[in-house]
Amino acid sequence: MVLGRDAILAAARVVLEREGVRATTMRAVAEELGVSAAALYYHYENKGQLVAALVDRRVEEALVASGTERDWRRRLRAVAEEFRALAAVQPEWIDMLVDTYRYSPALRRLHASGVNVLLEAGFAPRTAMHGYRALMRYVVGHVVVGAGGGREQGGAGPARPAHQDVPGLPPFDTAEQFALGLDLLLDGLERRRDTDGGSS
Repeated sequence: MVLGRDAILAAARVVLEREGVRATTMRAVAEELGVSAAALYYHYENKGQLVAALVDRRVEEALVASGTERDWRRRLRAVAEEFRALAAVQPEWIDMLVDTYRYSPALRRLHASGVNVLLEAGFAPRTAMHGYRALMRYVVGHVVVGAGGGREQGGAGPARPAHQDVPGLPPFDTAEQFALGLDLLLDGLERRRDTDGGSS
């Protein structure tokens, strides 16, 4: 059997999404493949390098998925939904994205792609730069808070959602909240484009 990087990354993704990043060791991935751990070291020097490659591969998939959209709103929505879906499978994906952001080639390409789609849609450079960052930070923040929403705090039991303290509100829906927040951000960006007139 010739072991290639595609097979290793596929196995690493299975382990990660099943057991989490801490359990995604070289040995665990090798066991998933039915080979010795030594076979992996020919391709990746350590777990950190493997995880970074796994993040790059997943981000490349997000780039491909969103790249078919030419409309700037649909393009940015596709990226946001892609990362939210990713975190729904394994919340630790977002931690990995944040940890590798500064040196991941794929994440840098994704960022450049998002900024460029805004520039091409007529946004001023400053608005495109800050607007895309604001959008991605909204996505990351929403996912991080959602992942921690049911954790126990100091043995006090699951946290009580704050909206339950306001009488008369409808049942809380995380997907609805995410979509509404995304709409508000995109609407705000569109208004800003119309008022800044392409100024820097």
